Amino acid sequence: MDLKDFKFFKDKDISIIRQDLNSIIAGDTSSLYRLIKLDKDGLALADYKKKEYDDLKDIDDSYRIDFYFEDREDGSYLISESPKDFKEELSDDQIIEVGKRIGEFIYKFHNKNLCDKSLWDKLMNNRINLFTYNYNMSPFKSERAYIVFDFLNENKYVLEDRQEGKILNFNRLDNIKIGKDLSFFIDTENATSFTDPFYEFRSFNVDDDLLLLKYAILRGYFSDKIPRLFYRILAIYTIEDIISNKYFSDPNADITDEIDKILAIYDDFETLKPGWIMRLEERLNSDHENRL
Repeated sequence: MDLKDFKFFKDKDISIIRQDLNSIIAGDTSSLYRLIKLDKDGLALADYKKKEYDDLKDIDDSYRIDFYFEDREDGSYLISESPKDFKEELSDDQIIEVGKRIGEFIYKFHNKNLCDKSLWDKLMNNRINLFTYNYNMSPFKSERAYIVFDFLNENKYVLEDRQEGKILNFNRLDNIKIGKDLSFFIDTENATSFTDPFYEFRSFNVDDDLLLLKYAILRGYFSDKIPRLFYRILAIYTIEDIISNKYFSDPNADITDEIDKILAIYDDFETLKPGWIMRLEERLNSDHENRL
């Protein structure tokens, strides 16, 4: 299939990035395009997704995805256009600006999708009990694991009555695309319901990538005042995410490295604030402009 045969692409300088039986991913200097051939069911789904994304654009007009339909002799096609990702190339000031705006966007999305009732704390307690059982039954033991499990037992009460809602469920920022013009797109393909909104940020502690962007998102989400309760809950979700993922692949795994990683993030739980945030705040506070 030649993309130049489509009216939409006729005057665009594009190259194919990926192609399979159902879709083509292509790009130019500023945008990514996805081309899908639609059957009857696909057309209904496309209409639903377009409405869903239009609702997200209503939250913030910097949220960017556009849809185009093109009819041809061989069928109907849906073309989506979203920003090509330039977040690795942005200046610190640009990262702060767009990160805070993304945080505000996520907060508004969460608030629009809250539920009245919640069984979240029971679900999380079941997960914690399961990986605690796996650890107790495992032949592998860490001398410092008690610090992590003591923290969980002493603090999991804060999950009681956490309100559930829908989260975007982006994975370590991979699903957040930021354009050169600071427009942004968050893919909702992995969005999930009946989840504590704070669980959205569970992976922020897992790696050292894009720390300023993560921090700016949190500052935007909490209107510049990140509460102590959030840090306590984030610690629980960080532990759960790291250990559960390890045991998911092997219930008898050795989690010594995971325990050490958690304790390094939190300085053996001498503080609730992750070390990377404290270091970043020190650097930003020493900046005379104090840009955040």
